[in-house]
Amino acid sequence: MYRSFALVAATAAVCLSGAAIAAAEGDAAPVIQAERAFAARGSEVPVKQAFLDFAAPDGVLVDSERGAENALQQIATWPDRNNTGYIKWWPLYAGVSRDGALGFTTGAATYGGDRSFSNYFTVWKKQPDGSWKWVIDMGARAPSASPFGPDSEVAVAPPSTAPATTADAARRRVCASEEAMIREAAGDLSNAYVKRLAPEARIMGLEPQPAVGRAAYIEALAQRPNRVEFRNLGCEVAGSGDLAWSYGTAVWTTDDKPAQGTYLRVWQARRNGWVILVDNLTPDR
Repeated sequence: MYRSFALVAATAAVCLSGAAIAAAEGDAAPVIQAERAFAARGSEVPVKQAFLDFAAPDGVLVDSERGAENALQQIATWPDRNNTGYIKWWPLYAGVSRDGALGFTTGAATYGGDRSFSNYFTVWKKQPDGSWKWVIDMGARAPSASPFGPDSEVAVAPPSTAPATTADAARRRVCASEEAMIREAAGDLSNAYVKRLAPEARIMGLEPQPAVGRAAYIEALAQRPNRVEFRNLGCEVAGSGDLAWSYGTAVWTTDDKPAQGTYLRVWQARRNGWVILVDNLTPDR
């Protein structure tokens, strides 16, 4: 995350129609609470310690050059610094699987006394002891503060409308959707996204602030590179088979200059197939 100095962040506009979101005090409440507890820990101890405290044993951090690395092992290499409270962040959008064991949040972050900004995107997994730990954390810098502050209401993704299925069957389907997305994005990025984004989805990373909803993300996609070559490094699904996340690296060309970065997507199963709820494409800085 850029919350982690080089890898974090995502804000999300919360002005979606009532039909598109549920109240924040619903099933996603434990995930929202975990994110807030993580942020609170960051105000009590140095950044490194807060990240160690909330990373899952199988958590990953992704680097465009090194690929995926175990989060705990990578964080352990960070320098020890007296930087308690250096990063402040808060959730603005969240979702959870039917079984309540996998979820995500996105939101806004500030650094060094509000001198710089980012938008984060985190996937959370419930642990055997009932606690929540993050399994991947990513995002992108922002040129200015999010228009939504810490007291903003958290929007919640609607529940899955897909029939019940097994986790194995769901994994095969969503990984196939990921592979098809990657093939098509190499030729026509905008079309590959528009076919798969949920109506209330948000995209982030290359934009100054996340684009929320169909009209906004279509406009944002028109400003993105025509083609992006994604390399998938992982695709995991909830035990209930309705929520999944995929991640990896990416390369593209902007103004005839090569660029590279990392990506993270959260997918949800619906009656018409798998759709993307949140997509983050973070360029290297």
